[in-house]
Amino acid sequence: MAVKKDISDKANQGKREVKKCLSEKALHDQALVRKVLDSGDRKAYAELMNTYTEQVYARMILMAGTPLDAEDLTLESFQQSLRKT
Repeated sequence: MAVKKDISDKANQGKREVKKCLSEKALHDQALVRKVLDSGDRKAYAELMNTYTEQVYARMILMAGTPLDAEDLTLESFQQSLRKT
């Protein structure tokens, strides 16, 4: 039992250390993702899409080559990334 608690303590310590390294923006985005995953918060999902759609689209157009395919891939990537597994 003590070993399990020790592992849990180390995991929590690691999470705290990561949070110390994250910017305020990253912490905000992390909270938005958590809201989407935990409760399906549509407002949080829309905010993430508004923030990152152009960046994702720019990468997808390089990969796909056509605007239509890039749009499809952009939407699909958001749907896949924020889907509970």
